[in-house]
Amino acid sequence: MLLHVFVEYPDISLIQMTQKKRGNPRLDEVRNNDVTAANLERARLTDEHAETIVKAVIELQNVTGGGMSYGRYAKLLNGQGYRTRRGKFLTGRQISRIMKRYTSGKAKPRNPVRRPNLRG
Repeated sequence: MLLHVFVEYPDISLIQMTQKKRGNPRLDEVRNNDVTAANLERARLTDEHAETIVKAVIELQNVTGGGMSYGRYAKLLNGQGYRTRRGKFLTGRQISRIMKRYTSGKAKPRNPVRRPNLRG
């Protein structure tokens, strides 16, 4: 039977014949190409969440006198019940990025230019 397939379709490989198309076959029909409104809403929610976290960090800085790492602030905020926008525990890196977002008005993208490797 297999030999019959190769004789009938000599230019098609067995892999191509047995492979199913993966993913959504109607993806072009169902994909929403206009995501501007969704991105604006996501940015608005992120800014609101960043503002609440920043207020809590500033309050902690006033109480403790400052001088603590963002990781320590994250542990204190996690203990007080603060979470990320998606409900996960905060980390020092996230606190740092939230503070940068708040102070700069928007989160700035990283510089895509790579630094040269000076180690040789």
